[in-house]
Amino acid sequence: MHFLTINYWRRTLARDPAAHVALDKPDAVSRLLEELEGVGAHEQTTALAERAAAHVALDDLNAVDQLLNTLRWAEAGEQATALTERVAVQAALDEPAAVAELLHAWHRAGADERVTVLAERAAAHAALDNPDAVAKLLHALRQVGADEQVTALAKRAVVHADLGDPPAVTRLLDRLLRAGAHEQITALAERVAVHAGLDDPGVVAGLLHALRQASAGEQVVALARRAAAHAALDNLYVSRLLEVLRRQAEVETQAQTLMRRGARDAAIARKDVARLLEVLRWAGADEQVTVLAERAATDTALEDPATVAPLLEVLQRAGAYKQVAALLARDPARHAALDHPAAVVALLHMLRWAGADEQVTVLAERAAAHAALDNPVASRTCCIHCGGMGWASRQRCWRSGSPRTPRSTARTP
Repeated sequence: MHFLTINYWRRTLARDPAAHVALDKPDAVSRLLEELEGVGAHEQTTALAERAAAHVALDDLNAVDQLLNTLRWAEAGEQATALTERVAVQAALDEPAAVAELLHAWHRAGADERVTVLAERAAAHAALDNPDAVAKLLHALRQVGADEQVTALAKRAVVHADLGDPPAVTRLLDRLLRAGAHEQITALAERVAVHAGLDDPGVVAGLLHALRQASAGEQVVALARRAAAHAALDNLYVSRLLEVLRRQAEVETQAQTLMRRGARDAAIARKDVARLLEVLRWAGADEQVTVLAERAATDTALEDPATVAPLLEVLQRAGAYKQVAALLARDPARHAALDHPAAVVALLHMLRWAGADEQVTVLAERAAAHAALDNPVASRTCCIHCGGMGWASRQRCWRSGSPRTPRSTARTP
């Protein structure tokens, strides 16, 4: 060991850190134990191990688990056993995932009595606000053979689990299924079907998928019926909800209801109106496509080229030429903001594809003179399309960069 390091540890050990160090951070205590054992300060290692076993804070179970491993490494077996007993009886249970890790570790170590104590406490008192963590705890209880505790925790979880995290609810349902807790699966599915919020169609779509995965057919229909009639339509994920409904044959009626609502009432100010039009078109809902296309053509704000460009594309692909004409008549080229050169380029492409040559010229001249230049890559792209060369050359550049779909198929007959 280096001379300066030896002197540092001599001075440090002389101050007896094992007797004075704070015990509110188990991970820090663990590191100090490693250092003391590493320099051969065995008496201080033992003293600190005894203090930690009796008094270290237990609110961070991951750090406590790390400390337990350090105690075993330092051959402080009695202190590790004492700390394990404290954890089993006193540890906070607000982190079910950490409790699950402890159960696995103690089971592997053969600490069956303490596993039983902690399992009983966890089943009765573990926090339930994180369905994903509860699913991990259910899995751990099942792995250590605590079947009664699995049932007890499952009953609590289905009553109190937070329904706002669809992936976590999906995993919770999966763990319940693997545990054979069919009554609890039904109870949770009914909660989801009746009480799940409808403000976020994306969350509803995820919950429908979770119920489908759990083979809860009746609850799928019940939630789909509620969503089709009442789901919020001012959200970016209406199209995702509609896609999920369309893929499930048993809720075809509900999908049709949501299509009609979406075409009639969906917020046009959202960037996903083009996506919703595309989903309606794929579903063959021609009447709804027409209704939504007319609303979008007349009400879409023209300032954002990232919204107008995809809308023009979808209208063209849907053959909604009257609506394309109505949108072009509002002159998006003169209204488009120039803050995002890449979006401006996309709008140039779509205007050219729609045959709006005059508007292409107007927007290109505006972009060449005023487009934002603070994004080097986007600015270079815009310059390639709009400036930095003669007018005839720029027109040739635009023609060579046309969309893959033939221009002739996009023009109004």
